[in-house]
Amino acid sequence: MIVASVAILAIQAILIIAIMLRDTLSPSRDALSMKTFFLAGFLLFQSSSGIFTLVTGEYDRVLPADLGSTGIQFALISSLFLLLMLFFYERGWFVARIAARESTQYTVSDTGLIMVGVVALTIGVILREVLGKVPVLGVLTDMLSTGAYCTAIAAVGWAWARRPYNFALFLAFVIVGAATSVLLLHNAFSRRGLVAAVLTTIWAGYFARWRFDDRKTLLFRTAIIGTIGLGIVLLQSATRGEDGKGGSISDYMRGLSRMEVRDFTDAALGMANGQFAGANSMWVIESVPKTMDYWPLHSLRYFVTQPVPRVIWAGKPWSLGNEMVLNAGITGVKKEDFSLGPGIVGHLVLDFAYIAIPLYALIIGLVLRYIDDRVRINAANPFIVIPFGAAAAQILALPRGELGLFAFNALAWIVGATIAIRLIAPAVRKRVEPEDFDDFDIDEFNQEATADADQTHARV
Repeated sequence: MIVASVAILAIQAILIIAIMLRDTLSPSRDALSMKTFFLAGFLLFQSSSGIFTLVTGEYDRVLPADLGSTGIQFALISSLFLLLMLFFYERGWFVARIAARESTQYTVSDTGLIMVGVVALTIGVILREVLGKVPVLGVLTDMLSTGAYCTAIAAVGWAWARRPYNFALFLAFVIVGAATSVLLLHNAFSRRGLVAAVLTTIWAGYFARWRFDDRKTLLFRTAIIGTIGLGIVLLQSATRGEDGKGGSISDYMRGLSRMEVRDFTDAALGMANGQFAGANSMWVIESVPKTMDYWPLHSLRYFVTQPVPRVIWAGKPWSLGNEMVLNAGITGVKKEDFSLGPGIVGHLVLDFAYIAIPLYALIIGLVLRYIDDRVRINAANPFIVIPFGAAAAQILALPRGELGLFAFNALAWIVGATIAIRLIAPAVRKRVEPEDFDDFDIDEFNQEATADADQTHARV
């Protein structure tokens, strides 16, 4: 049974890798999309994580009693959901028409993009360090602030990507990028803030210029930035203290001085095994409905009720990850301070699979299709592209679970990024008049927007 489970998951992983390679290497397709981020997350947190546990028998806190039988169910449920999601994504239906609606096109100078970065960084500080201290309201503004920080680094990254040999732009990118990283690290437990900064930078660079380059060059640049970003994320994981709650920058510096090689390798291993989301999903499959009742559409209800503070609504549903701690009898931790990553399959089972599998596949597939089409059609407009890029880290994390929370965070980060960029946009953007769009070709428009960068490259 375990061999069959591994075989199914291996085929699933090969399918995901094949789709990602096709999109990356085919010049007629966008190499970078929200579908790509979701598939990468699914590969890490479900396919490979499940294979890791099935082959090694290792787990974090929970493991099903019958790994063979439960593994088969996990493999089949995950495969069915994945195929349905891809089917709905490819169909698109009405969301493809909505995404294609006409929008005003804008261009912006490099100086304007730097102004956007500085203003967005300031807005992020206000949302997190000032309004974030206000009871109740601060919980929401803290979420919005990450979107603003992503806008800051993405804006200067967009300018630098257009003119990679301009030292002033590179310096601006380094300064704003360092400031963004420090602000995201300060008193932060989650690593998704830093991951968001890295992915948003790659997202901005891709749509600003890199998508016109050879795909091998794109892979090289993405690997360089991704490797640097991964190193920073692993350092955060290794230095955020014994309780894993992070702290101030000085706390991180003290943690860095005490860090051992094992701390770094443990953090890397924790990332490589997908935080045992596969094992956690299998445990949920075996526990529902034996020891845990069905919670029909819990993830959807958790998403809708997320803005309501628990101090106002004491009966607000807990996350599945929190409930797993209580139900599994895990000791030495507080339910409200510790949770497990149940994996998207765990959510599907708990939320009543017969309804949740097709419904969540439909919702996720259509949402990803809308974002990808909206960005593709307006690929030269940073005022549309950048806000959506702020959600990349949450989209990547969706397959790990907590599904409702991460979906709400993705929306909040997009809103925060939109607020940050729209406040300064009227002062820096230049409208492309409708008459300039006769026989409009989006690729030609994007290439013209980067013509100066090409000339600079030629001179160097």
